[in-house]
Amino acid sequence: MTLQKRSKISEFIAWLLFLLGSLGSIYLGVWVMFIGGIVQMINGIKANPTNAMMIAIGLLRFICSGFVGFAVFAICMIIIDYLF
Repeated sequence: MTLQKRSKISEFIAWLLFLLGSLGSIYLGVWVMFIGGIVQMINGIKANPTNAMMIAIGLLRFICSGFVGFAVFAICMIIIDYLF
């Protein structure tokens, strides 16, 4: 395999990992942590009797959502940097 072809394949894999990291960070940061935390807090408030533990975990998920999204993206970027 020629060097030019190898570099195109590795560039494709790097872009694929970048896309995977971006989508993974959006999914985990926004959907699982942010929206999931809000839904969990609402379900904890609606429970009869009110479930304080569900509210606390939902609030913690909501607060940490930005960090989790950034961490997933940063880990993916570190892997790309290490491999290529």
